[in-house]
Amino acid sequence: MLECCLDESGTDRQSKTAVLGGLFLTRTNYSWLDLAWQNMLEKHRITSIHMKEFGRDGELRHLSYADRRELCSDVVRLIRDHKQYTIAGVITSDQYNRHFGKLFKKEHKMSIYGACFLIVATLQVKQAQHANYKGKIAYLLDTGNEHRGHIVNSHEYMTKNAPRYSHIGTLTFSSDAKERVLQAADVIAWSVRKRLTDGFKNGFEPLEAIFDDDHIEQPFEEAWMVELADAIRAKRDQETVQQ
Repeated sequence: MLECCLDESGTDRQSKTAVLGGLFLTRTNYSWLDLAWQNMLEKHRITSIHMKEFGRDGELRHLSYADRRELCSDVVRLIRDHKQYTIAGVITSDQYNRHFGKLFKKEHKMSIYGACFLIVATLQVKQAQHANYKGKIAYLLDTGNEHRGHIVNSHEYMTKNAPRYSHIGTLTFSSDAKERVLQAADVIAWSVRKRLTDGFKNGFEPLEAIFDDDHIEQPFEEAWMVELADAIRAKRDQETVQQ
């Protein structure tokens, strides 16, 4: 079984660009990364890593430039040592509203967060097919997002539309305190969005190394989103007729 651990960045209503990103790894490496991550936290004398905590009022605001740089270097090393690859889906609020805003305006079934999940999951299916992987991909996401129900809806849509999404496996939510791999996913999602906006500085420069040859990133594709929105609309209309 392969695991995909994901977290979001910029999926609130104030952000113009939303990212869902994380890492794809084997179950064995999942366990090793969890252990190595805890050891890293103890080395740096911190309890967890949430990128928002580096802000002005955050718990990690006290770290110096040198301390942030050393921590980020260790983070990148652990991610690269344990991942199969890192992955991210990116969509802007304008793109989401153009294709999904009216489609889900009444039902509120899919936020921009859910649309990002569709992008990432579809990208992973393509990658699995390219690698001739025959098994399922299990998904783990942070339980804290208020739009987790939209991920459930997106996952349900995909599992009901096999064989197109035949690699889509189970969907689980947990806290990043319990599943420390989700802290790595938080770093990846934040780094993708940071690279798209104002880049890396103030000790975060080592995070640029996340984007190696084993990083897969899928920006918005107009034609693909039209196809996806049409398929969802057709499926919904069919279910309405059956009812």
